[in-house]
Amino acid sequence: MTEVRLNIYGMTCAACASRVEKSLRKTPGVLSVSVNLLQNAAIVVGQASAKELIESVRDAGYDASEMGKKTSDEKNDKDGNREETKLRNSLIFSSIALAILLYFSMGVSMLKFPVPSFLHNYGALGLTEALLCFCIIAVRQTVFIDGFRSLTRLSPNMNSLVAIGSASSFFFSLAALYLVLDAMEQGAYETAQKYASNFYFESVGGILVFTTLGKLLETRAKGKTTDALRALVELAPSTITVIRDGVETRTPTELVQVGEMFVLRPGERAALDGIVIEGGAAVDESILTGESLPVDKEVGSTIAAGTLNQTGFLRCKVTGVGEDTTLAQIVKATSDAAATKAPIARLADSISSVFVPVVITISVLVLIIHLILGASFSLALTRAVAVLVVSCPCALGLATPAAIMVAVGVGARNGVLFKNAEALENLGKVDCAAFDKTGVITTGKPKLTDLEVSPGTSTETLLTLAAALESRSEHPLGRAVVEYAELRAIDYAAVAVDEFTALPGAGVSARLNGTRARAGKWGLFSSNNPETHPLNQIAQKWASEGKTSLFFEYDGKLVGSIAVADKPRENAKDVVSELKSLGLKSVMISGDSALVANVIARQVGIETVYADATPVEKEKIVGKIAEDAKIAFIGDGVNDAPALARASVGVAVESSTDVAFKAADVALLKTDLSTLSKAFKLSRATLRNIKQNLFWAFIYNLFGIPLAAGVFERVCGVALSPTFAAIAMSMSSVCVVSNALRLKYVNLNRQSCDASSRLTQSEDEKRSSPVLKQETTMKKTLVIDGMMCGHCEARVQKALDSLEFVVSANVSHTTGKAIVEIKGDAEDATALLTKAVEEQGYKVVSVE
Repeated sequence: MTEVRLNIYGMTCAACASRVEKSLRKTPGVLSVSVNLLQNAAIVVGQASAKELIESVRDAGYDASEMGKKTSDEKNDKDGNREETKLRNSLIFSSIALAILLYFSMGVSMLKFPVPSFLHNYGALGLTEALLCFCIIAVRQTVFIDGFRSLTRLSPNMNSLVAIGSASSFFFSLAALYLVLDAMEQGAYETAQKYASNFYFESVGGILVFTTLGKLLETRAKGKTTDALRALVELAPSTITVIRDGVETRTPTELVQVGEMFVLRPGERAALDGIVIEGGAAVDESILTGESLPVDKEVGSTIAAGTLNQTGFLRCKVTGVGEDTTLAQIVKATSDAAATKAPIARLADSISSVFVPVVITISVLVLIIHLILGASFSLALTRAVAVLVVSCPCALGLATPAAIMVAVGVGARNGVLFKNAEALENLGKVDCAAFDKTGVITTGKPKLTDLEVSPGTSTETLLTLAAALESRSEHPLGRAVVEYAELRAIDYAAVAVDEFTALPGAGVSARLNGTRARAGKWGLFSSNNPETHPLNQIAQKWASEGKTSLFFEYDGKLVGSIAVADKPRENAKDVVSELKSLGLKSVMISGDSALVANVIARQVGIETVYADATPVEKEKIVGKIAEDAKIAFIGDGVNDAPALARASVGVAVESSTDVAFKAADVALLKTDLSTLSKAFKLSRATLRNIKQNLFWAFIYNLFGIPLAAGVFERVCGVALSPTFAAIAMSMSSVCVVSNALRLKYVNLNRQSCDASSRLTQSEDEKRSSPVLKQETTMKKTLVIDGMMCGHCEARVQKALDSLEFVVSANVSHTTGKAIVEIKGDAEDATALLTKAVEEQGYKVVSVE
């Protein structure tokens, strides 16, 4: 199974895109096709080769080339600029010709503008108009070439409508000119004047000029829809300073290989992905994550292409080049999403595929009906041409892709990565948000809080076995154990770990120095141990305090248990509240014990909790909810992958494992959970925008065609001339794309929450939460010297937030103060707060 990406050349409207898609689908071995009119691109999945697919496109009357892996975006941008320049030049020349044509056609006859004496007859005046009109036709010859070529292939498009209408008017006017010349030859000047009233050369010129103007405006508007994607592509510099043989050299990025060394100075953007091996700095990663505050980088930290070094010097080793960089992968995923089709577009696609033939049929019927009703051939032709020109399949074809393109760009800029258009649409229809606990509702950075050993086992022995077992695990709880062991200088690396196996939703298993050992929750050991086991009794107490227990078995015997606590993300409660205001129900589906899960759920405002769930059970719970409602599951681990895949929309948070990321439909690139509510808001705004576009596109054609056909002329005396029909048609596509561009300015910020509900718990929550029942808090104000900027403020904020007894901290470098809400002993807290701040290089002047 392969995926082939093609650049498509020659598509002018939705009918063209439909024709190309049909031709590609007929190619043997093709399973799915997505053709994007906005990007002039196609993504084909199947077993067909690129050569076969290109031939299929050419059979449909268009041209194609395989997308270059590195230059496709650059090529598309170049082609788009060339098309815009060509249209602009055509518009300038044809507008000048039209102005002169209008001078002779309307200025002379209606306003008595002066002309040379040899033009004071209808024949000479008509011939001059014909020549000027022909000049405009010559400038816009591509419309006629493409339009009639598509017509002969029985795949008429938008250019076919314009070409038929313009050509009909031109040849009718040309026939009238010959009749004028013949009448003048016979001296019948009154007859000549009558025939001269059938000149429509200015209408032909007006149709071509205004359709060109509309196409130019549409091209410019379409270009703006890709601004966000283009901005991402241009973020990574094309050159990088590498160190070769001890000498710094500025080198093109395509010549750099993985493993080479590069330097990053203040004010420079990283051109490639890397890992810091020397130095430290504050790096702005907002272009990838939307985080406004810089992130501290030190030895061992990762650097992503496109990020900006604000302070400090970094020496890094290249870990990703070309398409392997984080930025390139985001651009590719964003571009892919923009190239796919949302389900809501199916109706418009179906109509677009038959739209042009239907309009041509209606135009012929209008001509015949007007003639039957006694109208002159001139009037009947005018109405038929107006029908051809006013019809606009482009508005229907652009309604969905324009909005999708803008939305995925806005999402990427705000730290939300939609993997396809279907996910973008479906997220806006979700009724229920189901959260995993660890790493999603909580920070995913738990700390070891308690430890209990069985008789005959020492604390050091337990920590050595526990750290050795968990050192191979990617689970946050396992990492907490390893981090604590390292702080205690436990030499767990000396233990030989073999046959390591992760037991999703239960724990881990391995051989330590040849002896079987296991770690996990109580359910892993309950079959061999009674519920009254002392370790389980202690674990029950820890669970009532919101702590998660891990049990450890060595050589078939429980040797101890460890309690790990993970606090909720600081804005988790606000996000749950905001989702509720959006009409979404929030539930928690966790593999943790019911006691722990319920404590965390109460703290963030989630009422429905499913606990002790294995990965299979999580998937079944999601499936059960999905029977009655559309559900989004938000997860981060390997054990969440089945639920992510089963949900209507799977959402992977920033800390997700590769498996979870691949199983999800939407990825959050920002650590702040508020990105989730932004994703929901953007999806809903996009759905509204698409519906608006489709509504107006349908309404425009529904009323525009009858108006141009003269249906309302007998009732209210209103009808459209071909020239005004061309103006209306041109503006319809521009309006659709312009409406899509409004998504750039959609407000995705959090709704303001009531301060009391955000900063304090309700009395019911205090009574029901054993962890918080006995706690009292107080506030401390630290006067800090040395904070000079937002970076300083972020360092102090991070240091204070890392303290377990800190409930909240509000740091300001402008006032030089930090207002900290704490729990526990005030005197001990003062010393620890001071130490935490001064370790960051700042001085605490006083604590009030």
